[in-house]
Amino acid sequence: MNYRYSTIVNSQPLSRLRNLTQKICHSYSLPERGKQSFWVIYQSRLCEALLIRYKGQAYAYLNRCLYSGKPLDSEDDEVFDASGNFLCSSHDGICYDPRTGECFSPIGLGEKLIALSIYELNGVIFLKDAHTSLSNKHLLQFSIGKNADTQLFIQNEYSCIYHQDN
Repeated sequence: MNYRYSTIVNSQPLSRLRNLTQKICHSYSLPERGKQSFWVIYQSRLCEALLIRYKGQAYAYLNRCLYSGKPLDSEDDEVFDASGNFLCSSHDGICYDPRTGECFSPIGLGEKLIALSIYELNGVIFLKDAHTSLSNKHLLQFSIGKNADTQLFIQNEYSCIYHQDN
């Protein structure tokens, strides 16, 4: 499957990649109260997104605190509070409902994180948001691994966005 998917990615122009099934990850890689970060194109901007599992259900949000604008996990790798019942910004402690993204803190009471539409099927989690697509960085890492030479070739061939992890 990885070879076939890599072939599709390598032979299609960038504009057509957004129409492919947008696989985020395998379900087994997202444990209860676990998280996965991935990159999306949202409103023509490269944004980090956050995939979580809470009470058996997967949810996805743009990884941006409503108050500080920083990623929820900017200072700590955890996004759930100590009780495991709330998403919390590690920078400022603002808390959110993991099922709805609604803010519980007085600063942003009632406001919500930007939710992304996803679904799980046959052990795989997919993005199905009409206004968002996985960034090419994510597609390439998922389909062909972290081979820097291959990523650089595809980046140059299709002007893909590439982000260097620190």
